[in-house]
Amino acid sequence: MKHKIAQLFSFVFMPYVTPIYAVLMLVNMWYTRLLFDDYQRLMIVFSITLFTAIIPALTTTILIYTGMVSDFYIINRKERTWPYIITFLSYLACVSFLVWIGIGKWVVLLALGTTFGVVIISLVNLAWKISAHMSGMGGLCGAIFAASFLFHTNPSWLFITIILLSGLVAWSRLELKAHTPGQLIAGFLVGFLGTFLPILLL
Repeated sequence: MKHKIAQLFSFVFMPYVTPIYAVLMLVNMWYTRLLFDDYQRLMIVFSITLFTAIIPALTTTILIYTGMVSDFYIINRKERTWPYIITFLSYLACVSFLVWIGIGKWVVLLALGTTFGVVIISLVNLAWKISAHMSGMGGLCGAIFAASFLFHTNPSWLFITIILLSGLVAWSRLELKAHTPGQLIAGFLVGFLGTFLPILLL
């Protein structure tokens, strides 16, 4: 039973979808509704969904069918290089698209920070497997904390929820023996700092 629950959390919070969860939370917060109209908020969701979820997932599927990757979880560290390169390029395209449509600087910085996090994970992956799941959760937490810091809000219920979910995802990866505690912590820190620190530049 524990194993099945762990598989469920690992699936629901795959790295492909955590940026979507983050952007859906962000665009529905009161300050985002004040800053952007419905069309702009829709474009933000569209770009994040396309470039951080659909394109990486489709290309990973192709890599699976060509035999370059075993499965979506990519447990083998050596198989992660091409998916990470494709993800980096797709994230970079997302940043460019957001700049092109003229979305606020803080949104672009969040996307750029996430892209930088992908670079760090890709480089670390050459020698050591780091948790992409926890990087995604760290990015989600960092984005919410960064936006709250920027707009001086304190959605404590949301903070508690995403921290608890991060803990559950970390537990699931340990239960499935996919990562060591060190790999989970490193992944979370890369994701969190990647999205939180750029906001300090504003």
